[in-house]
Amino acid sequence: MQFGVLGPLEVRADGNPLTPSRAQARLLAVLLCRPNQWLRADALIDLLFGDDDGNAARLQVLVFRLRKSLGDADRIEQRERSYRIVVGPGEYDVDRFASLRQAGAAALNRDDLDDAASSLREAVGLWRGDPFAGMDEPALVAAEALRLRGERIAVQEALYTAEIRRGAAAEIIDELSELAAQHPLRESLTALLLRGLHQCGRRAEALTVYQQTRAQLIEELGLEPGDELRATQAMVLSDAEDASAEPAAVPRQLPPEPAGIAGRSEELAQLTELVHKHGTASAPLVIAIDGPAGIGKTTFAVHAAHQVREFYGDGQIFVDLRGYSSGEPVDPATAVRSILLALGARPAGIPEGLDERSAMLRSSLAGKRLLIVLDNVRGAEQVRPVLPASDCLLLVTSRNQLRGLAVHDNAHRITLRPLVPEVAGDVLAGVVGSTRAAGDPDAVTRLVELCGRIPLALRIAGERASRFPADGLSALAAELSDEHRRLDQLADADDPAADLRAAFSWSYRALAAEDARTFRYLGLHPSGAIGLPAIAVLTEGAPREIRRSADRLVSQHLLEEPQPGRFKLHDLLRLYAGELAAEQESAEGLRATTRRMLDWYLATVGAASNAVRPRGAVAPVVDAAGPEAGPLQFAGAAQALDWFEIERPVLVELVQRAYDEGLDDHAWQFAWALNAYYAARLHFDDWRTVTAIGRRAADRSGDKRAMMYAAIVEGFMYLESSRLDESEACYRTALELAERTGDLTRQASLLSNLGLVASRRGDHARALELQEKALAAQDALPEHESAILYTALNLSATHGALGNFQEAVRYGELALAHFRRHRVSTMEPLALSNVAEGHLELGDPERARGYCLEALELFDALDAKLGRANALTVLGRAHRASGDPALAGEVWMQARELFREAGSPRVAEVDSLLATVQ
Repeated sequence: MQFGVLGPLEVRADGNPLTPSRAQARLLAVLLCRPNQWLRADALIDLLFGDDDGNAARLQVLVFRLRKSLGDADRIEQRERSYRIVVGPGEYDVDRFASLRQAGAAALNRDDLDDAASSLREAVGLWRGDPFAGMDEPALVAAEALRLRGERIAVQEALYTAEIRRGAAAEIIDELSELAAQHPLRESLTALLLRGLHQCGRRAEALTVYQQTRAQLIEELGLEPGDELRATQAMVLSDAEDASAEPAAVPRQLPPEPAGIAGRSEELAQLTELVHKHGTASAPLVIAIDGPAGIGKTTFAVHAAHQVREFYGDGQIFVDLRGYSSGEPVDPATAVRSILLALGARPAGIPEGLDERSAMLRSSLAGKRLLIVLDNVRGAEQVRPVLPASDCLLLVTSRNQLRGLAVHDNAHRITLRPLVPEVAGDVLAGVVGSTRAAGDPDAVTRLVELCGRIPLALRIAGERASRFPADGLSALAAELSDEHRRLDQLADADDPAADLRAAFSWSYRALAAEDARTFRYLGLHPSGAIGLPAIAVLTEGAPREIRRSADRLVSQHLLEEPQPGRFKLHDLLRLYAGELAAEQESAEGLRATTRRMLDWYLATVGAASNAVRPRGAVAPVVDAAGPEAGPLQFAGAAQALDWFEIERPVLVELVQRAYDEGLDDHAWQFAWALNAYYAARLHFDDWRTVTAIGRRAADRSGDKRAMMYAAIVEGFMYLESSRLDESEACYRTALELAERTGDLTRQASLLSNLGLVASRRGDHARALELQEKALAAQDALPEHESAILYTALNLSATHGALGNFQEAVRYGELALAHFRRHRVSTMEPLALSNVAEGHLELGDPERARGYCLEALELFDALDAKLGRANALTVLGRAHRASGDPALAGEVWMQARELFREAGSPRVAEVDSLLATVQ
């Protein structure tokens, strides 16, 4: 299949034209603007129709019809509400044009003028008219058309340059005159026309063109002609030979091509695409490569420079600006001077002032295509004086994100991040040897993670392993597992360049005092994943000041911000920050900060837990007021659950830190407060870990109340894990402790819990006995209203299992009323589902459907997928009972998929139901 947009949109299959509808053509044009790249559905909807809610279905229909028109369903792929068109090599005229343009530019740079003219002429010949001609252009298509028009002019200009340099100006002078007339303010074209006319012996005509262009520039832009055009006029006036055909000595300063560079294929593709799209434009291309210490910025920049250097035949210059090193950064004036010297300037002729040197550099670069690498830049102020005014490539590497350079100087940023695990493993194997790495893949995997997938750390670790070939890689992994010694192991006492701690220190020393303090205190956080409120608690700073400080740390790649207001400190940087805190802060201050952090997190977890399952009049178990900053507050269960999910990577680490610090009350209270969250989201691995820590802390404290709550948490975790014997043992232990401490409220609730265990075993009669006993005990308690919430819900399920559907509905509605009164939104849909099933069994499917739909709305708000699956199962039965088997099958399919994703055995139950309607 062939796609063409260098003119009216054209599609051919086996040489035959295809005719998609106008709407399909608009979609195809948008997709072809980004071939083989995913475009989000919402972006496509906005481009094609606007953002009305109903347009999602409209897009799906349009994609379906376009696939049908193309006769190839696989041409347009879909994933996660995104689409892309698959275009193979040579199938797209824009790709063929770019390939010919690149070949022509490379030939031109190596003075192979015949090949250059041939490739560039073929590229120009691909054009059939204005890009996307005759189309009502969506915004993306309009932008792509504008870019392609610029590329076409640049290629025509390069073609005429090649023809003039090989002495064939007479053959193209009419074409060149017409193109220059169409773009009278494009000085590079006018300069080219002057050279062509001069070569044809039409000197007077060339000078007339210059005067006309100068007058138009002054009238329309208020500007005199630039250096290149004035220099060409001077050449015509002197009737000198055109020096553009004379090859000159050029600087070749790039370091050697790095050996064994791994990964970075996406970043390299991004950089080379920028170079290719830039073509031969008159403005410079600035690409800033940023990333943290040790990530491989210089290696990548040098490798990339070698890949594209053929497009910059006037030379390559490399300057290390020492922005992050043991010495002082190179000042901009010195950097500019070194570049001028590389370009052949006489030392005595270089002015002293920075502005004068920059002006001289711009003049020296006028009309040239140079590649300049500025390595290890501290800030944008080192870069701006070097910015050329001509078609040069400036590659910049820095630990600083150089945001201002992107905003004010049109720099393109490429951020290098830790390697993906597979590539990181290859880096390690490249140092220790592939055979040795293959012999212990588990150790390689562990070392990759311990080194944070940072290339420098991986190479240091690999070199250390190579020094001790008799030791297994697992021995090195064991050494690096000790956080207190990890940075010591990733160091070379004789070479700071091979010392990760030294590399980090150069970034740290560049920080302002307040940012350095923020960085140190971040090292006290147990996981490094942290939000702004927690940073404010750690540092005792004002939120606005902390926001600014964190942003500056992000700009220096000492902190990441994967989501707005949510930060991540790389593990190795966290260890380094912790070392600095231990060195520069007092032991008493560190203990106070850790306690303040744990107080705040415990208070916030308690508040979130109460939002998920409000306790009503029941006295709270969690006793942590939090620091002066105060815990976060939550508007409802959905917001609290969202916060829990965001903080999930931190929660287990917090409980472990509390236990390690000897704060047993904090540890077991964390476990209690997290129970509601883990029950809602069923993160069993985390739940088991936290439960075990809480139980050990309670046992160590010797506090019977603490031990009772820890046993309740453990019993509930085992219950939800279907480990019923262990659950019953924990609940009986807790009941015994409740009896010994005289806690009547917990005695009653534990009877209800034991009834739930019996119900899960299928012993519904025993369950009913225990739950009715619990309800009678709870009814006599002062806080009985809150206490009977869950027992009434359990009784509803038990009566339903026994076939007592009237009682099931009665207790379900009792539980529902209590849940609504106390705003327990996480439990309300469970009660609704029980009531729905009761009404269904009592022969009222319409009423059952109403309760199911209410339950589904609440489950959706809570993102409770298993609850939704359960409600859908009941809803499908209600649809079938109402005489709508097709709708029943549809909702059962949804339920089946949710059960399948959760690994639930209820998939088989839904399959049986589906068999009844197929």
